[in-house]
Parts: sequence; C-alpha cells; structure tokens
Amino acid sequence: MRLRSLVMIGLTLLFIAMNWVYPYGTLEHELIMHSFFVVMALTAFYELRLLFPVVIMYVVAHTLQDASVHGSVPAVTWTQSFVHLLAAVVLYRVLKQKNNLYRDKYLLIEKMDLGHAYFKGWFNERGVLSNACFLSVNSAFETMLGKENIGCHDNDTLFDAFNDFPDEWKETFIEVLNKGEANEVSLYVPSLKKYFRLSFYVPKQNEGAVLVRDITQYKKATRKINYLNRHDSLTGFYNREYLMETLKTVAIEHNKAIGVILFDIDNLQILNRVFNTKTGDEGIRLAAEIIKKFSHVNHYLFRYGGDEFVLLSTNPDEEYLKSLAREVELEFSSKAINHISLTITSGVVVKTKNDDDKELIMMEAEKALYNRKTVQMDSSHIQTLKGLLELLTAKFSYEKTHSERVSRLSQNLAESLELSDLEIQETRVAAMFHDIGKIAIADAILAKPLKLTDEEYEAIKEHASIGYKILLSAAPKTRICDYVRYHHERFDGKGYPDGLADEAIPLISRIISVVDAYEAMTSKREYSPPMSKQEAIEEIRAHMGTQFDPHVAETFITKTLVKKEG
Repeated sequence: MRLRSLVMIGLTLLFIAMNWVYPYGTLEHELIMHSFFVVMALTAFYELRLLFPVVIMYVVAHTLQDASVHGSVPAVTWTQSFVHLLAAVVLYRVLKQKNNLYRDKYLLIEKMDLGHAYFKGWFNERGVLSNACFLSVNSAFETMLGKENIGCHDNDTLFDAFNDFPDEWKETFIEVLNKGEANEVSLYVPSLKKYFRLSFYVPKQNEGAVLVRDITQYKKATRKINYLNRHDSLTGFYNREYLMETLKTVAIEHNKAIGVILFDIDNLQILNRVFNTKTGDEGIRLAAEIIKKFSHVNHYLFRYGGDEFVLLSTNPDEEYLKSLAREVELEFSSKAINHISLTITSGVVVKTKNDDDKELIMMEAEKALYNRKTVQMDSSHIQTLKGLLELLTAKFSYEKTHSERVSRLSQNLAESLELSDLEIQETRVAAMFHDIGKIAIADAILAKPLKLTDEEYEAIKEHASIGYKILLSAAPKTRICDYVRYHHERFDGKGYPDGLADEAIPLISRIISVVDAYEAMTSKREYSPPMSKQEAIEEIRAHMGTQFDPHVAETFITKTLVKKEG
C-alpha cells in the first residue's frame, strides 16, 4: 500500500480515537467531526479509491461512539453522518469526472501517432529564455526521436532531445515561448534520414508544448508529384509547361542571356506506322539519350512535343550551340531502330540580355527549325511541293530547266554575297519553287508562243501570290513563302504584288529577282530569241536602282557570273 493511503487511513483512525477522548456533547468533539471534512478532501484528491472506505469507517465509528454515550444514536449524529456521506458522494462524482477527463486526455496524447511533449521554460537572471525541461512526453515522441526515458531525469532538456535537429527549430521555439503565439517549422534530420514538422504552442505562460509529425512519406509523395508535374515520363526530361515557366523566370524576370536548340525527329511516324507506337517510343528515348550525352551542367533539357526536344542554355554561344546541335544530328543519324535509320533536325536561336523579345524565342526557334527542314527538303510537306513542281515541269519542260538554273545561280549569288549557310540553302529552295504558283495558271497562257495580252499578263502576275499561298500551307513556319511572294517586287517600288521598295523587299527575293531576269533573257523562248550574256548584263545594269538592287546586281555581274565562268 502506498504511503499516502497509509497516511489517510492513519488520520481517520486518529480522528476516531480523538472522538473517544472527547465524547459527544463537548466542543472538541464537534471540532473533530467538522475537521474530518479536511481528511475527506485530502483523501479524495490524493487517493480517491479510499474515499468511501475512510468515510464509512469514520461514520460507523462516530455513530457507535455517540450511541454508547447516550444509549441511542442522537438525531444530530444521524444528520452529521448523512452530511459526511453526501459530501463524500459529491467529492467522488466531481473528482471521478475530472480524473476521467484527465485519463482520456492522457490516453489520447499517449496513443496518438504524433509525438507530444510538455515542457517548462528556463529563464536566466535577465529573464531571457535559455532552455526548457520536460513535464511530460508520450511514447511516440520518444520513438520518433529514437530516445528512451526522455524527461525522467531533472537535467533532461529540450535542447538535448533535439540535439540532432538543425538549429532552425531553436529560433521557432524561443519565439513561441517569448511571444506566446503558436508556430511551426519543417526540418530534415540527416542522422534519422527523416523529415519532421515541429508545431510549438503555449498552453500557459512560461510553459509550452510541441507536436512532432513524421512527414517523410508526405515529402516523398510531394517530391514525386512535383517531379511528375515537371517531367516527361518517357524521357525524364522536363516537360513543355516547365519550359515555359523556366523561360519566364530565367529570360524575362532575371533578364539572362539564353540560347535554345529545338530538335525534331524527322518522320517519326514511319516507325509508328510500320511497327507500333512502342517502336516510336524507342526512337524518342534514343534521341533523348543522345541529346543528354552532349549536354552540360548549364543546360536544361525539355521534351517540347511528341517528337520535339529543347535544350536551353543560360550561357549561350551561337557557334557552340550550332556545333552541339550538329553533333547530336550526326550521332542520331548513325543509329537505327528496327533497322530503320532516322534523322533529327535542329533550329538554334540565341537571345542576349539586351534583347527585349526573349519571350518569343520559342517561336523563332520553331521558324529556324522548319527553315532547316525546308532547305533540307526532307519534310513530307516539301515532298508534296516537289510533286506539284514535277507536275508543272512535266507539262512545260522549259519550267524545269528554268527552275533548276535559277536555283543554282541564286545559290551561287547568295554565296557571293557571303550569306550564312542557312540563308544560302533557303535561297536555293526558294528559287527552286519561285514559280510554283504557275500550277494554277491556265495552260493556254503558259504555252502561248506570242506576246501576252494585258489580261493574260495580269493573270500571270498572280503566280507570285498563288505560290505564296501554296508554300504557306505546306511550310507555314518558314520564310520561304515570303521570298517567293516578293521575287517580282522592284527596287523602286513599282513591282508586284505589294509594291514593296528598297530593303523592305527580303534580300533573298532581291537575289531571285536578278537571277530570274537574267535566266529569262538568256534562255530561248517561243516568242523571243535569247540574248547574249553581255546583252543581258547590260540590260541588268540599265535597270540597277529601278528594277534591281544595285549591290545585288553588281555582285551577280562581277562575282557570280565570273565564278560561274571560272
């Protein structure tokens, strides 16, 4: 039996003995009877289960004592006994309910999955919070921290319990106890290899409590969701949505120079059509592996579309990026999927810090990509155009020869003007298709051996606009269609279809204009004999500054034709 139980029983026996010393009717007897209420209260608070045994023992003894003095039990004694029993019942009910609430609260805290600790703050002589000692902890708290018997010793402190945690928790703990406002902090504990969230609150002044949550699984799930939201599941590259976010952050908000390489697998649908989509996926994964192989730490890799990829560089050098793109193209073309070789085409765009249109970089990258696809003549749309051109030249053999000669000479002139490799190839392709619009002109007009009437000439003039529309539908993201539309514009603004003048006319259109005229003058036509080379040169010189760009025409005469003769 515990010491407190023995004390309560001892006090009750003492009061019973004192009733014999001071019998019924004396003042001391009444004082002893009323003082017993103190013993009842102490018993109720310290040993509630002894309350009724102690009270009954005292009431019975008191009643027998009073009956022995008077020969019968006085009415006052019955009343006093009833009051004692009633007080015991009230005390028992009130404290029992309180104990039940406390027990439920204790069990709730003890059994819950969250770690819980109740502590008291330690303040130094200047009133500054320095540490805290534990008042209570639950088993989950000990389990989470990997420690036993926390708070069992007087020198156990909160700082000792959290000694493996990063120091950020201390700032939150001190702030909460000083201000009395709840707060929380999330931390990773390397020694435990877990994430925790510590929620501090202040039940009363100078005392605090902390809830400890193991959020490791939540963190892992969150990271997985974030990964899936940002990455392409097939290649592991970032996805298109995250590319847009990155461009906005890096290029626009932080105003950094950026470079973009846009890759596109040529005719991937061949694999999907001949085999299945799984085979096509192999091609996509292969392209991703090769792009990753040639990328570096300052590059971000994205899957931009079904068969398109983006390499984003924050330290761009245009020549370096073009070289990298070429290495990827060569490596990819050397591989095969199910014995089918594929190719990949790239477009490169670089923006400096001073460029104010960096948000348009992807649009420009797409144009650069499709320009390269067009000049390489390997897209399905260009194959359709080649079919149209063959249909035109099959009916009119002159058109075939004319297109080929204009294309070859225009390419030579572009080289003489020292244009870039891409511009030279654009010139070659645009010149090849410059008369594609004639497919819509009546055969009677195209084959007419005599000079055209005004109405027929107006019909012929429509071929530039028609060719533009045909090319726009086939290759909408390239500049080829514009070069074809404007190849009959004049330097003085008197040409067609839009009356552009000077440098408002694209340079490649001005190149084709000179070469087209020269080739037409030096070729045999049904309605006119060919001019000699010198006569054609003199005719071009006569129209420099009016019909032709003087610099382009002079370069054609002095370099391109000389080079051709050599």
